[in-house]
Amino acid sequence: MSHPPTDFQEIAPGVWAVLTQFDGGSFEGWLGEGFAPNSGFVVGDDGVLVIDPRMFKRQAEEVAAKVAQVAGRPVRHVVNTHWHNDHVFGNEGFGGATIIAGRKTFEALAFLATVDIVQVWADDPIFAPVADQIRAVNLILPHVAFEGELVLRVGGRRVVLRSLGGGETADTIVAYLPEEKILFASDLVLNGTPPYFGDPTVSVNDWIASLEAVERMAPRVIVPGHGPLAGLDDVRRMADDLRDYRRQVIELARERLTPQQIKERVRLRDYPGYPWFPREALLSGVDVIYKELKR
Repeated sequence: MSHPPTDFQEIAPGVWAVLTQFDGGSFEGWLGEGFAPNSGFVVGDDGVLVIDPRMFKRQAEEVAAKVAQVAGRPVRHVVNTHWHNDHVFGNEGFGGATIIAGRKTFEALAFLATVDIVQVWADDPIFAPVADQIRAVNLILPHVAFEGELVLRVGGRRVVLRSLGGGETADTIVAYLPEEKILFASDLVLNGTPPYFGDPTVSVNDWIASLEAVERMAPRVIVPGHGPLAGLDDVRRMADDLRDYRRQVIELARERLTPQQIKERVRLRDYPGYPWFPREALLSGVDVIYKELKR
């Protein structure tokens, strides 16, 4: 099984987007050797900050090799934007770096380590093509946790780590470079890829609110969690899709339909590059929205 190719783009001097290239044609192709998310790094005078280490050590080492090539400086800090495996398993590829996470991600990963989450994920049938690679993962937990906002200095450049609230998980950290107006948005922003509603803490209401917060920040360039580089129009489109989904569920719930009946009538957006993506995975958003209506 081949590894999805990686595109390294310098989107401002010393600021790099790490984009996984994938045409979406098959589940096997998407999974590859781990459905590597987008990542990025910022070069400073005496070290480098990496935003999201990707899924596996070899993917992290691919980023580390590019850092060595273009910067020749050590990776001093790694940010885990949230606790999903494709954003944290690569921690072990950056030995010696300080790993930073939001408080909720820090606590979630600490708990998941107690239940041997690596083995749980390895045993999940969906990950069967990469089960052996998952079993080989040495899960490295974050060293530093923060709440709200943390400002880092990478050389003379400010990098603002900020919790915008919930979405795909209960909390996702974004990395914002205010002078360059570049935002590493992680999975709050998905450019053309289907949303994931499978996390037990997912909230469609919070996701929409977080996307509205991204709009207010007005970044010039957005590095999404998955998909090509994005702009504000892509953020608005994603927010509108979620609003339309929520509106449909609310209207059908007013007809006293059950979640299963709603799933039979709701209209889902097409994701042309992902014909294999399970319809039931997209329909699980109905359960999320319906539960939020009942709170």
